[in-house]
Amino acid sequence: MKNNLGYYLKFKRATRKKDLSATILMLLPFLLIIGLFFVNQTLAQREQAAISARNQMISENAQEFLDRDTSQDDYDYDYSEQYYQAWFESGQNDLERIEVYEHGTFLERLKRENQEFDTFYNVPLQEWDYPEEEVETYGFYVKPFVDGKRLVNNYLIDQQIADDSIRYGTNTATFLISLSVYLTGIGGLCYFMLCFGFNQLKQNENDKYRFLAVQPLQRRTIFLADFLEFLGRSVGYLLLLIVFAYSLAWLFGEASSWDYPVLTTVSGQMSSLTILPVWHYLVIVFGMFLVNLSGFYFITLLIFLLIRKSFVSIFFSLAIFAYFFVLSQVSWPTNLQEAISYSPTTYVTPSAILIGQSNEEQQLISDGGSRGNPEDDTFSLFYFLFTAENGGYYTVANLARKTGNGQISWQRGWLSSGIFTGLMAAISSWLFKKKMCS
Repeated sequence: MKNNLGYYLKFKRATRKKDLSATILMLLPFLLIIGLFFVNQTLAQREQAAISARNQMISENAQEFLDRDTSQDDYDYDYSEQYYQAWFESGQNDLERIEVYEHGTFLERLKRENQEFDTFYNVPLQEWDYPEEEVETYGFYVKPFVDGKRLVNNYLIDQQIADDSIRYGTNTATFLISLSVYLTGIGGLCYFMLCFGFNQLKQNENDKYRFLAVQPLQRRTIFLADFLEFLGRSVGYLLLLIVFAYSLAWLFGEASSWDYPVLTTVSGQMSSLTILPVWHYLVIVFGMFLVNLSGFYFITLLIFLLIRKSFVSIFFSLAIFAYFFVLSQVSWPTNLQEAISYSPTTYVTPSAILIGQSNEEQQLISDGGSRGNPEDDTFSLFYFLFTAENGGYYTVANLARKTGNGQISWQRGWLSSGIFTGLMAAISSWLFKKKMCS
């Protein structure tokens, strides 16, 4: 069988015709990757400009406060010297904060942001009392955001890695994360099938397999060779896209470490957060994508063998996986959650298993208060200020948290998708042997 398999693969490679439309289709992702990178770069620069403008306004207000003539202040109370000193230090703190954010190194910025988070945690609960409209105001709950952002900051500080936006990533690590969200979804499945599976279906549709039926080749050999050719070309093309995206970010962005942190939940424990190095995240996501792609291939072949229409078969497969996607977004009752966590329908979009994303505008979060009596030396101020963006990522609004099913994990995704793909392969192989040339 090995010799026949190798012979058939060589035969297919030698007889494969170049298709202009397929070539154009295969160039499209490169253009989209270039577009995505420069759109990310533009949006990141625009966001940073907005942050700088706001920091400038805060700095000017703080300086104006410090330069005012305090002798002209008219209060009803006899405030202590400590009171004035506390407010003076608060103004100085604002200036120091802005100086670090605008001109400090990435390590200084991260450490300063962690100091703001420390103040956030130390605000007394009776004074740090958010209204019910917190999510409407910010788009997310602030404490989970701070928990996630602080965990990422600590990792970046320990590993001496510069931070970057996950939403508008332009360094080599964050851009690949951004690309994975688009490339590994349902659109990616359909695209790869059109590029590398469509011609196989067209050959059978046009009765080209009748020649093979009279050759000394077992039909299971033809079935296996067709799949291996499809998978091999898909893997090679996927690697090419990844290398191209990495090179683009390296040339026009910044090189980053393969240990760049990806924030996610602990498998099976959606209340606990953990860090994955970006290389581990990419292996999980692109690996699961290839398993899903194999399942998509076998479902398409199965439908094709029943109706003999190549494009219609891909359309129906796309509809099935779109339905799977809708099912994956449903919050199921508690007694069904374990079964759902083993369902392949849950894992159609691999990136959503690990990370969350959101599109609320970048915003400034600040609050504070005071302790003690302003008329004696017990008085003190506490105040924090930090910028928040992409709350969905830092609160880890992944599929497990969105659906309330903590049993969803990438390990179960690999298992269930692998079993489903194997089952589809067995059924389509059996039908292929019976209906290859019928």
